[in-house]
Amino acid sequence: MTTILCDLDGVVYLGEQEIAGSGDALVRLDKAGMKVMFITNNATRSQIEAAEKIERVTGFAAKAGSVITSAMAAASLVGPTGAPTLLVGAAGAVPDMTRFGCPLVTSAAEAKAVIVGLDTNLSYTILTEATRALVGGARFVATNLDPTYPLPGGPAPGAGALVSLLETSSGRRAEAAGKPHEPIRALIRESIVDGPVYVVGDRVSTDLAMGAAEGWTTVLVQTGIDRAGAADLTLRSLAHFADQLLTDQLTDAD
Repeated sequence: MTTILCDLDGVVYLGEQEIAGSGDALVRLDKAGMKVMFITNNATRSQIEAAEKIERVTGFAAKAGSVITSAMAAASLVGPTGAPTLLVGAAGAVPDMTRFGCPLVTSAAEAKAVIVGLDTNLSYTILTEATRALVGGARFVATNLDPTYPLPGGPAPGAGALVSLLETSSGRRAEAAGKPHEPIRALIRESIVDGPVYVVGDRVSTDLAMGAAEGWTTVLVQTGIDRAGAADLTLRSLAHFADQLLTDQLTDAD
């Protein structure tokens, strides 16, 4: 079975705007019997919330189980240890941390781990608590290191920018869980079956680096962050990828 590992922001949608043809492309790939999965470094949503957004924005009825997020990857590192954890953003990690029975805390005095993700309502108070926890030796996990986040009006600061801030304030280096790093790749490997695997993304340093590390076919679509870079295929959009894959005409394109 062919598996499609599809990024979300910059590939399927930008903010609340569907990228033209993406919903139809997902429907066609699904109807052709391909396993469509969504792999996102966006840690602000749970699996269920991400699936709901895909359907709301594109009309494609995504299943929650088809979504893997960097928040899940971070939770897979910290949750099993049971370490009291302070979240900076990374709201998508809450369901998995709860499933592991890992307590979530809000003060540096209680925290034995800090997970950092995108936080669009960032406060100085939480940054201070996180800094103090990290200086005190708490485990430092980044959901991802993406410096920016694609939106319709252009890029906004991503989780990586917040991680850099806390690395500076604490004098510590974070371990990264999301694309292209091993923790999220391990979750993906558990979910795919034998057969060709295509990684469709808009960022060379995360989406395509992840695919290259696993020997999967990498497809750069030019609807998000990067327009060129090391990829097996470069295509204009997810819709163009579906067109060519379904007609067996995949070739390197401008």
